[in-house]
Amino acid sequence: MSDIREIDEVIRDTRRALDQMPREHHDRAAYLDDLGVALGDRFSITRNPADLEEAIQISREAVNMTPVDSPDRAGRLSNCGIRLAERYSVIEEISDLKDAIIIMREVLEVTPSDDPDRAMYMNNLGTALADQYAQTRKMADLNESIYITQQAIDAAVEDYSDRPMYLNSLALRLGDRYTRTGDGADLDNALGIIRDAIYLTPDDSPDRDLYLNTLVIQLGRRYSRTGRVDDLQESIRVAQDIVDTTPSDDPDLPMYLSNLGLALGDLYSITGADSDIENAIFAFREAFDLIPEDSKKRAIYMHDLGNQFGRKYSKTGATTDLKECLRLIRQAIDLVTTDHPDRASWLSNLGVRLGEDRYDVEGTKAYLDESIRILQQAVDTMPENHLGKALLLNSLGVRLAARYTSVNATDDLESAIEMTRRAVEMTPKISLSRALFLHNLGASLGDSLIPKLTARSLENPDKQHLLGQVVGLASNAAAAALNAGRGPTAALKFLEQGRGVLATALEEMRTDVIELQARYPELAKRFVSLRDELDPPVARDTFNQDDHGGFNDQARATRRYDAGNKLDEVIAEIQKQPGFEDFLAAPSEAELKASASCGPIVVINTTRNRDPGKIETLEWLWDTVAHQILDALGFTQRHDPSLEKWPRIWWVATGIMTKFPLHAAGRHDSESASVLDRVMSSYSSSIKTIIQSRRRGHEAAASAPAQALLVAMKHTPEQTSLPFAAREIEVIHDLVKTMQLEPIEPGQHKHDIMAHLPQCKVFHFAGHGHTDGHDPMRSRLLLEDGKENPLTVANLLEINLRKHLPFLAYLSACGTGQIKDRRFVDESIHLVSACQLAGFRHVIGTLWEVNDELCVDMARITYEGMRDGAMADESVCEGLHNATRQLRDRWRNMPMNSVARSATDGDRRPRDIIACDDDETRPLHWVPYVHFGV
Repeated sequence: MSDIREIDEVIRDTRRALDQMPREHHDRAAYLDDLGVALGDRFSITRNPADLEEAIQISREAVNMTPVDSPDRAGRLSNCGIRLAERYSVIEEISDLKDAIIIMREVLEVTPSDDPDRAMYMNNLGTALADQYAQTRKMADLNESIYITQQAIDAAVEDYSDRPMYLNSLALRLGDRYTRTGDGADLDNALGIIRDAIYLTPDDSPDRDLYLNTLVIQLGRRYSRTGRVDDLQESIRVAQDIVDTTPSDDPDLPMYLSNLGLALGDLYSITGADSDIENAIFAFREAFDLIPEDSKKRAIYMHDLGNQFGRKYSKTGATTDLKECLRLIRQAIDLVTTDHPDRASWLSNLGVRLGEDRYDVEGTKAYLDESIRILQQAVDTMPENHLGKALLLNSLGVRLAARYTSVNATDDLESAIEMTRRAVEMTPKISLSRALFLHNLGASLGDSLIPKLTARSLENPDKQHLLGQVVGLASNAAAAALNAGRGPTAALKFLEQGRGVLATALEEMRTDVIELQARYPELAKRFVSLRDELDPPVARDTFNQDDHGGFNDQARATRRYDAGNKLDEVIAEIQKQPGFEDFLAAPSEAELKASASCGPIVVINTTRNRDPGKIETLEWLWDTVAHQILDALGFTQRHDPSLEKWPRIWWVATGIMTKFPLHAAGRHDSESASVLDRVMSSYSSSIKTIIQSRRRGHEAAASAPAQALLVAMKHTPEQTSLPFAAREIEVIHDLVKTMQLEPIEPGQHKHDIMAHLPQCKVFHFAGHGHTDGHDPMRSRLLLEDGKENPLTVANLLEINLRKHLPFLAYLSACGTGQIKDRRFVDESIHLVSACQLAGFRHVIGTLWEVNDELCVDMARITYEGMRDGAMADESVCEGLHNATRQLRDRWRNMPMNSVARSATDGDRRPRDIIACDDDETRPLHWVPYVHFGV
């Protein structure tokens, strides 16, 4: 019954009948049971405690009057147990729950195995056991709950109306077990089961929102586990729909608002958008305001609201946000008993905030001491097998290490090491947390885990976000290996394993399987089928996808997830076959050494931060880095190209060094004190990239269509005009004809470029480039429709040009090889690397802004060198090297006042709205051009 008037009428009629009935009447127990049910129904609507109290009293009386061998006893016992469980949910008196479980067990004992109500009774017991687990955190309760609920589902017929409710219960319990054990199988099963429940539930069912809310919870958990943004976006969309359609007086609305707030807070961690965190805080405030003053759930919402202020503080640095965060979390802790199941987690959160946001910022030791005290209290009270225990131990280890650094207390250092070791031992072997814990401990072993952090099913933006959280770990691991005396090869392996993970994943998806097809055709067929399902993914903007994709988007994401897991299994099977043990494996030591057969490869791990665009920086680079390296390699004098060909170096930079023009290092007032005068330079993001590019072979590139795709953007919407862009393309147009290439100049829209890229051998773009400071996947070449439909790094990564292997992409635009956000330096995600990964054998790009007029000469001399070198691999590097030297010499030989005038000439415009560099008297326009390739 759902109509309050009908319920009131039933209660009146039943009371009247009982008043007129002798106490010994054989039907009295049945009437009492009916009255108890009606009172319980009315409580469900009015939430009047008096109704619930009377319902329990009446139900007990009905049970006591029912003979033990009566077929009605099971139903009456069940109703009494349900009422006790309801009272527990209101006042959280554990004795009510224990009594309910005892009664529900008795119900099953007296119910025949073929009774149609047995499934319902089992589900009720499963729910009560789950509630008991929430209080006790005993895994036995949770495991029995899952077992009993699965039995209920097995006992229910397929079209049973309550089947979705049982499925929802099981999904919740499996999700709970995942949070304790970290077993991804439980989480995947929970998501599959709740989707089944939703599918079986009519749109107008009052229970549908509850099931959708369970979906929101599990999607949020999987996002936290995998970093897959599709899951987060679906959880937000579903949560918002639930909130929008739930009446304001619905008792479940605070729960729905809270889950929406949690999801929006996670989104803010990715986007950094003020609107996301403000909406999250608003949702939690609404939930908090709707909760009754005496509700024990009030503390939960208070803590979660405090967390959102903490997230906001992390970006704004506003002390008011931090104070509100700490106030709310402290107040939440004070509101709960010492045995509250969430108290240890809240203490952990408070301790971390005091350490990271108070001590690390202000340096006041009192905050550090309080942080350690609170974290130790949390460690002492959190169950040993709790999934959050590892993170808590790591946090305490970090704080103890900080105090050791501050006061040099040996005990703190020993405790810090012990805490972090315990954290590592408790953490799943393939997880972001494990890598970070090892990072904090300073153990280089953590580096080998980085490639395993990003599931194959994750789309590129999601991988980028996850990898940004472990930036620098590879460099630290390499340094640790060297300091520990493990030698340069070990250090190099750590750098190769821990950097360029996204590029490696894409290379794996596009690997050649000809030999595998010849020897193991069935394995090759399975590999190719699964690979094709994952590559390319459907294009989407990183974090601004249309929210109306619904379950179609999620179905695609689920298919990718399943395909990724299956592909891992196939690869493992391939690696067991003779001759394929190294299939998709990292380069061996022998391969790393052999990669330098065409010229030295110089890997530079760290240096300090400077402005890379100033002449004194070029001199500093020479004095502290390049000079010593070249001398050690035997390049001690100015090279004379008339005597022998130019020697060549590949630079592999890490960290902040990726911003520096190593090829331009030098004291350019000297004849031989510069890299340019001793060697020619190429760059690579890793040695792996060099090896993989060479494996593809130049012969394949020679079969590519002989077209040169030329794009000049003299006028770009909302950008400064580039009068020399058209001139640059005119020059290249004539030159490529002499190189047996057919020049193609399509329209200036994205679809024009994307349509011609698969057929071109050379792609030359002269126009504006934009480096996205927050999300490298959204760095782009600016075209006519660039505002509404930009040509981004993400777009380039999603195309595969390997079939024809185009020869050269020349990106004559600002910052096409630039990374502004330090989180992504290890992945080298920019327009240049995107073109390489798409399939271009060589790419010429820029490290920062370039000058419009000088671009013409740089391109002309480079292409002349390529023509004269018959478009051999070395001709690209040598052509750019000669162009850079000639323009450097022109710059060096110009009088100072002439150089100054050229920098301010109205026609010499940078291909960006930012000035070319800070040194206005001697602009280094010849410096930023770089070559990536074999």
